[in-house]
Amino acid sequence: MLSKTFAKRFEELHAKAGSFSYQKNEGFSGTYVPRSEWQKWGTSVQNLILAVFGEDSPHYENFTEELKSCGGYDYDINSLKGIFESAKEDFEGGYVFNVDLRVSGEVFGDLIILAKQSLAEGHKDVAAVLASAALEDTLKRYTSMKEQ
Repeated sequence: MLSKTFAKRFEELHAKAGSFSYQKNEGFSGTYVPRSEWQKWGTSVQNLILAVFGEDSPHYENFTEELKSCGGYDYDINSLKGIFESAKEDFEGGYVFNVDLRVSGEVFGDLIILAKQSLAEGHKDVAAVLASAALEDTLKRYTSMKEQ
């Protein structure tokens, strides 16, 4: 589900990075990419890395740090592209915690917290429905994972 969406987005951003319009830096050596172009790409990459790896991951931390200091010069862009490629390779290689499981775990946790709150407030029927929803979602995911 989510993995296919993320894989598609990695490919789109990879293609975009390959089509940057490098321009000659008049009076200096090297080239640069116009600010609007690399910032658009960088923001999308940052968002993708955050969604896939989380904010405590080295991919996210390194990319965010490099993005903040990026001036658009070829060496800055190459640094960003390197971190992005590392994230892409780790994702494609399956070296990432399963995103679907992470999201389902968060949903499960939220439902259980809401159920506990409802029970504490004396709303036992609401608590039972929320706990049932958490259990049903978990069983569905377990069954579908087992069938794959």
